Amino acid sequence: MSKETTVTVTQEAATNRIFAEIDWRKILVDKKANPREDFGDIKGLADEIRAVGRILEPLLVRKNPDDTFPLEHGNRRILALEKLEDDGFKVQTVPVEIVPDSFDRKQSLISHLIRNNGKPLTSLEQGNVFKLLEEMGLSRKEISSRWDLG
Repeated sequence: MSKETTVTVTQEAATNRIFAEIDWRKILVDKKANPREDFGDIKGLADEIRAVGRILEPLLVRKNPDDTFPLEHGNRRILALEKLEDDGFKVQTVPVEIVPDSFDRKQSLISHLIRNNGKPLTSLEQGNVFKLLEEMGLSRKEISSRWDLG
């Protein structure tokens, strides 16, 4: 029961950023890759998506050769889409930004801190991200100066 996916791709030449509109069911979620423990008000987020009729902020994904997309950022929006689908409201496609293969785990964690336009990470979640970044070789000084922590 394979369904072919149509992907509309645009590219911002100046930044080399690639955007697409994809079937959100092709997005793979690795719950262990997300530093978030508190997902907040998913029902409220689902209600906002229902009111607009779609997700506005692109999810951050990678692209696999098999036309699936591992999720880097957007777990709350995926949970909201799942809730909407359970409630009978269908959203077919979502906007995504496809990150390059060179986008590594350290960059993903940093991105969780600086690109988070939704529910902020809790202090505990931020601390966990900082600890992971430290384990990946960033000094406390680099971490604190990057996020203006003193």
